[in-house]
Amino acid sequence: MTSSEVYQLPERKTNSKGMMRKVGIEIEFAGIDTLTATRAIMDAIGGKQVSDSKHMTRIEGTEIGDLKIELDTQYVHPKSVDEPQILQDGREFLGSMVTSMVPQELVTEPIAIDQLHLIDKATDALTRAGGTGTDKSILHAFGLHLNPEIASEDGSYLLALIRAIIIMDQELHETLAPDLTRRTLGWAQSYTPQYELHVMNPDYKPDKTTLITDYIAMNKGRNHHLDMLPVFAFLNGSLVQSLLSDTLVSARPAFHFRLPDSRIGDREWTVRNDWNFWVKLENFANTVTENEIQNWHNERTNP
Repeated sequence: MTSSEVYQLPERKTNSKGMMRKVGIEIEFAGIDTLTATRAIMDAIGGKQVSDSKHMTRIEGTEIGDLKIELDTQYVHPKSVDEPQILQDGREFLGSMVTSMVPQELVTEPIAIDQLHLIDKATDALTRAGGTGTDKSILHAFGLHLNPEIASEDGSYLLALIRAIIIMDQELHETLAPDLTRRTLGWAQSYTPQYELHVMNPDYKPDKTTLITDYIAMNKGRNHHLDMLPVFAFLNGSLVQSLLSDTLVSARPAFHFRLPDSRIGDREWTVRNDWNFWVKLENFANTVTENEIQNWHNERTNP
């Protein structure tokens, strides 16, 4: 079996505590409702259903741990268990009305990276049940998001990942080949040219506070291929909150890597190729040289 046929492991396999790193996965899809998707997943990988509402279910104790399936809009989910019944009924009705326009989302808890191949059982089950992805309709701009646990809290490690994705930006687009829908409606963004030039200056040696501050100051919003805000909020939540008072960020020791296509419904599709690109990116970050950084910077400043 070739390396492209397996879920590869990054060179840095463990976290700062010496434990196997984990990755959370978010996959958008359509074609089936929440309960149909829930039954399909349980038939494939087991678990016990815990129903929170008509448009959100939790499944505990599957082969890949606990997970959630939900209609991907906050407006159809109760805000609390004490919410008035008339409001809950209204949310359920709204959810039934928008099901054909709003994707479902499968959200896993962090999975050990050496067990990541088990996600194939879940995606295959959704496909067999009638789930569909981006290529089914021009309206389906569905994404796949990976949340790989960081290997270290060291600032130089985080900076290396940022620099790696900047250098590999063109390869990212060419390798992952976004579906026509994604190319038409848009996908996640690269960092701003101002920020890229700033961090790719070979003399840039920030401490973590400066790294966080510069990232937020020069990149508006969260819709970037490699969203660093969850990691930064984990490392210094008060600083991130002070700089982004109007933006909700869930703090976690993980990157948020936005990928263009969920292709549920395609029996040949798996998460593997997207994950393996992440591994390639990580491994490149471990080895990127000062010369490569300098060359990139020179090409942009002295065309």
